[in-house]
Amino acid sequence: MGSLGVGAGLGLLGVDPAGALIAAVALAAGARDRQIVIFGVVVLVGTTVFGVVLTVAVGERLARLDWASVLPSGALRAGLEAGAALLLAAWAVTRVVRGSTSSEPRVMGAGATGAVVAGVLFIGTAATDPSFAALIVLAGREASPTGVVAANTVWTVVSQAPLFVVVVAVLLGRHRAAVDTLQRLRERWAPRVRVLVTVALALGALVLLVDVLSWATGSFLIGR
Repeated sequence: MGSLGVGAGLGLLGVDPAGALIAAVALAAGARDRQIVIFGVVVLVGTTVFGVVLTVAVGERLARLDWASVLPSGALRAGLEAGAALLLAAWAVTRVVRGSTSSEPRVMGAGATGAVVAGVLFIGTAATDPSFAALIVLAGREASPTGVVAANTVWTVVSQAPLFVVVVAVLLGRHRAAVDTLQRLRERWAPRVRVLVTVALALGALVLLVDVLSWATGSFLIGR
């Protein structure tokens, strides 16, 4: 499979609607059309450059790395899980205490600078995507720089297709009705989503805590 096929295939596996949701929510909150276009361009160019740099720098080495030898185990893993459980629990408690009186955070600051900052922060989330990690490894085997750039560009365009649909709609002036609908849905479902997120955080903390207690009495439950 060539570099374009690798990028397209992994991009389909990693299709991410988060960027499109950020853009749509920002529009509903009053962001200008120009900000959304800037956000989309920053994500496209920045994610591609980020991927190319990682591919060239560590792609080949990641392919040869023995992951089992670097993953934490024993007391270190238990300590990390306990810390993560405490953070999740504190986050859940904070959300409960603040309740519905807290205002929703802005997803994008004012002006072009705010759009650029939001785009740069969003680029960082690519590192948490398994398909992006696989892309870095597979593209690292490409012999030509052109193949590396092509694979990363195609992955970005395919995986962020929902965002680029929003950007194109903004450029064509076809996005207002969709934004109005999103705003109505947001007002209706935001309280329920907030509750679900809080419950998910509490459950995550509980699962990690149970795993730590299981290790203390014998062995980990997760991934043993």
